[in-house]
Amino acid sequence: MWNAFFELLGIITFAGWAVIGWVLWGRAARSLGVSRMALLGAVALFGWLLG
Repeated sequence: MWNAFFELLGIITFAGWAVIGWVLWGRAARSLGVSRMALLGAVALFGWLLG
């Protein structure tokens, strides 16, 4: 019983962090005047150039 409860709690917590990340990513993209995907592409390109 408690194991299932904590499993569900972990899933909800993970989903909450994903939503928070999505919102913050959107705010960062909006402040730069680009879309979320354009910002993701720029970060991926920067990572590729560094790596």
